[in-house]
Amino acid sequence: MVESSNFFGYETLGIFLMMALYILLAVYMPYYGITFIHVTGVAMLLGVGFGWIFYHVSFMQFSGPIDFDDQQFFYFILPPIVFAAGYNMKRKRFFSNIAVICLFGILGTLVCFITSSACSIFYGWMGWVITTGGETVDITVKESLLISSVMGSSDTVAILSIVSEVDTPKMFSIIFGESIVNDAVAIIMYQAALQVNFDTISGGKVGQWLLQILYQLVTSTLLGSFFGLLTAAITKHCSQLEGHAVFEIAFLFFMSMSGYVIALICSISGIITILITGAIMGHYCYYNLSPTARDSGRIAFQVLGEMVEDFVFIYLGLTTWKYLFTSLSIYYVLGMVFSILLGRVFSCFLLPLCWHVFRQFPLKLNELGMIWFGGSIRGCIAFGLILSVDTEHK
Repeated sequence: MVESSNFFGYETLGIFLMMALYILLAVYMPYYGITFIHVTGVAMLLGVGFGWIFYHVSFMQFSGPIDFDDQQFFYFILPPIVFAAGYNMKRKRFFSNIAVICLFGILGTLVCFITSSACSIFYGWMGWVITTGGETVDITVKESLLISSVMGSSDTVAILSIVSEVDTPKMFSIIFGESIVNDAVAIIMYQAALQVNFDTISGGKVGQWLLQILYQLVTSTLLGSFFGLLTAAITKHCSQLEGHAVFEIAFLFFMSMSGYVIALICSISGIITILITGAIMGHYCYYNLSPTARDSGRIAFQVLGEMVEDFVFIYLGLTTWKYLFTSLSIYYVLGMVFSILLGRVFSCFLLPLCWHVFRQFPLKLNELGMIWFGGSIRGCIAFGLILSVDTEHK
C-alpha cells in the first residue's frame, strides 16, 4: 500500500506537470488557431483526468477523491489574484469607467440576487426541488437567499482569462471592474444573509440586511485604505528598506495579505480590502520603491497572480470527482441557471435602458452582450462559498 505522504507527492507532481503543460498550451493554442475551446477549459479537463486517476486506479489504493478546501481557497488562492489585479490595475482607465462598473457591479448584482431569490422561493413553493433519489426538499427562505447571494458571484478568474486587455482595453477594464465589485458585493450579501434571521421576509429584516451590507462595504474600504496608506508611509520613511528589492516586494505582499486576513477574521469583505490595498500600493508605494523593485514588483505580482489562476482551473477539475455523485435536484439546478441568465438580462440590458432615459449610455449592444456573457460565468468563489454553507439541505 502506498503511504499517504507519497500520495501528496504524486498530487503535487501531477499539479506541477499540468501547470507546465497549461503554460505551453496557452502559448501554442492561439498560435495554431485553436479557438473551439479555451485553454482554461483544457486545464479543467486535465484536472478532471488527473483526479479520475487518483479516484479509480486501484494499484495506488487511493482512499477517495480530492477535496475542494474552501478555507485554503479563500485564504491562500484567491487573494494573490485580486492583489495582483489591483496592484497592476490601469487606474486611469478603471476610474474613467467607474460609473458603469458600479452600475453593473452593485445594482446589477442586486438585481440578479432579487431575481434568483424570487425564482428559488417559487421553485420551493411549487415543490420542484426534487433530488435524484426522488426526495422532495422543502427549501427555506434563508437557504434561497444564501444560494442566490452565492450565485450572484461571477468567476473573476475565468473572465480575466477570456478577455484580452491588449485587444479590448475598455471592455477588459469594465468587465474586470464589474467582476471584482460583483464578487465583493455577492460575498457581502452572503455574509449579511448569514447574520440575519431570515425565517420569513419582512421590511425590518430586509433593512437589517441592507445595513449589514453598508457596514461591510464601508469597513472593508476603510481597512483596505488603512493598510495601503500605512504601507506607503512605511516605505517612504523607512530608508533602510530601500535598495533591498526582494524585501521591498515581499513587504508589500505581506502587508496586503495581513489586511485581507484581518478582513476575513472580522467577517467583512476581504476582496474589497485587498483590491483597494493593492490599488493604493500600486499608486503610492510604487514611487517609494527602488527602481529595481518597481520593475521587478510588477512582474513578480503578475507572475504570482498568473500561476495561481492556472492552479485554480486545474484544482477545480481535480475536485470534480468528490461531488460528482452527490444527491442533487436537476430541476432546481436548471431553474437556478435560468434565473442567473434572466437576472443578467435584467442587469445588463434593463439597467442601461434606464440610464439611457437620462443620458447616452457609453456602451453598444454587442458590448453589453459581452458583459452579459462574461458576468454569467460562475466558478471558484461561488463553489467555495456554497461549500461553507452549513444548513440542513447543504
